[in-house]
Amino acid sequence: MPIDLTTLGPPEEVNLLPPGWFNATIERSEVRTSKKNQANQYINLMYDVEGKKIFEMINVKNDNPRAQSMSLQRAKKILDALGRGDTVFKDIHSMAKAFEGKLRVEVDVIHDSYKGMEINQIKDVSGIEVPKPIPPSFKGPVSKNKWDDNPDMPF
Repeated sequence: MPIDLTTLGPPEEVNLLPPGWFNATIERSEVRTSKKNQANQYINLMYDVEGKKIFEMINVKNDNPRAQSMSLQRAKKILDALGRGDTVFKDIHSMAKAFEGKLRVEVDVIHDSYKGMEINQIKDVSGIEVPKPIPPSFKGPVSKNKWDDNPDMPF
């Protein structure tokens, strides 16, 4: 059977989110086993950010203690943002269920050398109630009210 690639149109353009903070939902969290080492397990998170799906892996059991520690610190930060960071989980499956919920995420654009393209990545997370940024201080002249230095004013 012949394969005709001439009928294919141009590749679909990947619509990336600009860097910044967004409301998001972790819609799915699945426990998976590493293909290279069956003893290694991770939780695959699927975020929905403005309709775009972004994935993140949390290594829960890993041969490399440093990779595991860094990943568990990341898990703690995400769970803190969801209000579940002080939970003791009976196993990896109960931990995976705790990840689903709403939070704020900082999205970045990075080059994925494996895919050979730009992709979105979750850079940071925060609880859903993020305080609004403090506006930069006013640099112009400050005018005084006419009563500021008037000792006869009762207030």
